Amino acid sequence: MDSALDWVFQVLYGIGLLFIIGCGIILMLLLQKKNPNRRKDD
Repeated sequence: MDSALDWVFQVLYGIGLLFIIGCGIILMLLLQKKNPNRRKDD
């Protein structure tokens, strides 16, 4: 049971990371589309 639970948690953790990374990339792309002008003030 322990090994099964560990496997399930690893899968859920991996899916969560991929979901968060995917959402982050999508948000960045949407922000770039909304604001085509890049900030020149650094």
